[in-house]
Amino acid sequence: MEELEKLRIENEKLRSIVAEKNSNSISIAEEKYQTLFTELKDVVYESTPEGKLLNINPSGVELFGYSSKEEILKIDIAEDLYVEPDERLKLIEQIEKVGFVKNYEIKIRDKNGKEIIVLETSFMLKDNEGKVIGYSGIIRDVTESKKQEELLKKYNLELAEVNERLKVSENKFKNLNDEKDKFFSIIAHDLKSPFNALLNLSEFLVEDLSELSLDEIKSFSKEINKAAHSVYNLLLNLLQWAQIRTGRMKRTQEKVALSSLLNNTTILLENVAAKKSIKIINEVDSTTFFYGDRTMIGSVLQNLISNAIKFTKRNGKVIVSSKIEGDKIIVRVSDTGIGISEENIPKLFRLDNHLTTVGTANESGTGLGLILCKELVEKNNGEIWVESEELIGSTFSFSLDKTEV
Repeated sequence: MEELEKLRIENEKLRSIVAEKNSNSISIAEEKYQTLFTELKDVVYESTPEGKLLNINPSGVELFGYSSKEEILKIDIAEDLYVEPDERLKLIEQIEKVGFVKNYEIKIRDKNGKEIIVLETSFMLKDNEGKVIGYSGIIRDVTESKKQEELLKKYNLELAEVNERLKVSENKFKNLNDEKDKFFSIIAHDLKSPFNALLNLSEFLVEDLSELSLDEIKSFSKEINKAAHSVYNLLLNLLQWAQIRTGRMKRTQEKVALSSLLNNTTILLENVAAKKSIKIINEVDSTTFFYGDRTMIGSVLQNLISNAIKFTKRNGKVIVSSKIEGDKIIVRVSDTGIGISEENIPKLFRLDNHLTTVGTANESGTGLGLILCKELVEKNNGEIWVESEELIGSTFSFSLDKTEV
C-alpha cells in the first residue's frame, strides 16, 4: 500500500509538471501569434459569413484609412471596402468551392475612396458540425507593384513599337541605298553611249575636218546632235527623278483638258516623228478632262509617245486615245512598232531590272523614262501598265482621276 501511495503522488507531480509545460507552451504560442498579428505588414482579418469584420490587425486599419480598430469593425465589407460589391460574392463562391483562395486579385477602396489593388489569400472557418462560421485571411497591397507592372508593359509596348519603326526605317534605308546604287549604275550606263558618240565624232571633226566632205560633216553633225539630244533627255529625266525623290516636286491639282495637253506635247515631238514619217494621231475627245498635275502628266505623255516613235518603223503610227471607266480616265498610247517580248514585259517600270533597247533607227534610250512615268502616274493617284505583241506593236495605258467638263 505504501508503494502504491508513493506511485500516486509521483504521478500527480508528473501531471502537474506536464500541465504547467502545456500551459506555458500555449501561452508562448498565443504570445507569438499576437506579436505576429500586430506587427505583420500584411492585413490579417477574420469576418462573419455576412460580411462583418470580427478582427483585423493594425496594418489593416492603416491600409484602409480608418482611425481605429473599433471604427473599421463597424463597416460592411462588401459595401464599404469593395469597389465592386458583387466581387465579394464571387470571392466567397470561390472559397466555398475549394475551401480557400490564394492570391485572389481584388480592387478595394479605403475610407477616402482611394482605390487599392490587393491579393487575398483566405479560407473558411467551420464549427464542429462543419457549418461555416466565418472567413479568415491575409491581404497584401500590390497597388504600387501593379502600377510598375503596367508601366513596364507600357514601356515594353513602346519599345516594341520603336523597334518596329527602326526595322521599317532600316529596311527603307537599305532599299533606298540599293535603289541609289542601281540608279547610279543606270546613269553611268546610259551616259556612256551618247558621250562616247559625242567624243568620237567631235574628235573626227577636230582632227580630220579639212579632209572631210560636206556630206560627211553633215552626217557627223547629225549624229552629234542625236547624241546631244539623248544626253539632254536623260538629264531632264534625272532632274525630274531627283525632284520626286527629294520631295521637291510638288503636285498641283487642277482641271486639265487632256486633248489640249496632248496637242501641246505632240508639237514638241513632231520633228522627231517626221524624220521617220510616223503619224501621231490624237483620238482623245475634246470634252475629256482629268484632275491632276498638268506638268507631270505632260511629261508622262512625252515619254510614252517618244518611246512609241523610237520603236516604230518608218511610215508607222502612234495613236493616243482615251476612255472613261467609272471615276477614271484610261489613256492609251498605241504604236505599230516592234513590240516587246513576253519575257521583257515584267522588267519594265522597275529600277532593279534595267532594260534598254535600241530603237528602229538605232536610237539610244535613257532607261529611266518608263520608271519616271510610273512615279509620276502614281503621284497622280493612277496606275500604268502595258500590253504588247512582238512585231505587232505595244499599248501603254495609264489611269487618271476623271473630272466633269
